[in-house]
Amino acid sequence: MSVLNRALRLLQVSVIALTACLGLSCRAEVARPEQAYAGTWVMTLEQRVFIVLTIDPHGQAFTARIQAPASFDLPAAGSPLRYSHIQLPIKDRRSTRAAVDGDHLRIVIEDPTNPGEPNEFDLTLTDPEHASLQFAGVPVAPMPFTRHSGPPPAPAADWDSNRTYAVQVESTTANVEMASIYEDDQKVRQNVLATRPDWDAIEKTDRVRRERVAALLAARALHTADDYRMAAFVFQHGTRSDDYLLAHTLALVAVAKGDQGAVWIAAATLDRYLHSVRQPQIYGTQFLGAGAATTQKPYNQQLISDALRTELGVPIQASQAEQLKAQQSPASGK
Repeated sequence: MSVLNRALRLLQVSVIALTACLGLSCRAEVARPEQAYAGTWVMTLEQRVFIVLTIDPHGQAFTARIQAPASFDLPAAGSPLRYSHIQLPIKDRRSTRAAVDGDHLRIVIEDPTNPGEPNEFDLTLTDPEHASLQFAGVPVAPMPFTRHSGPPPAPAADWDSNRTYAVQVESTTANVEMASIYEDDQKVRQNVLATRPDWDAIEKTDRVRRERVAALLAARALHTADDYRMAAFVFQHGTRSDDYLLAHTLALVAVAKGDQGAVWIAAATLDRYLHSVRQPQIYGTQFLGAGAATTQKPYNQQLISDALRTELGVPIQASQAEQLKAQQSPASGK
């Protein structure tokens, strides 16, 4: 019986302790979960500080401070986290209200350009060291933040408004196989007038090259602007409208990654696509036929000005006319 009495006594003590905690006497020992929002949070683009968010607790409330460029373009929800048109200077904005709202911290910051229409953000913790900041009610991708220890850093103040920056640094190593495929693609097209190559045989090897590049794309093995520019050339030598349209898209990726020289292949692939769907080309990059029958037609020469052609590295119409005349000449060998 003594053993049973001791067990009952221990159970009674446990119940009393539990009752005391439920009666709120144990609150001082329970950590307040909302305090996890407090601290300094940093968002980086390509290993450079882009935005600094500082959350300070004040009793049951918070204040928030956001240091960021004056404006920038946000990626749409679900798209890659790339930011462009970053405009300086760095602005230092303070919250008018910051309070826990369910599973996030709602931060309200006045927009000086739109008085009475403040910006509202939701800061959501993904784990103790990571969080996302989302424009409330706006279909844009959330911005990822990492907790920072130590004094708050200053955002970088030398962003190029003409560049696009990624949250994570993409590989800067060109794909060796892609370079080899491109080299083969170009090699069979050297001195075509003198050698009169077997185009049927070349077309077969072209198909093999396109299949291999498609596999590299599917495996996400292309990373650099050069990778995508070379892939665009390979698909430009396809036989279907989809080949040319994909080539055009690959060229645009190369341009987006910083290769301004790829604007020419972007223009040429669009012209080739338009011809393939029986529409006039618009840049004048395609010469069809041979010898005296060489032509650029159908060609909408009024849509794109010479100024725009120059921006794209495409010859102006006067230069194109000279090129066409030379190709139609018997001396051209065609």
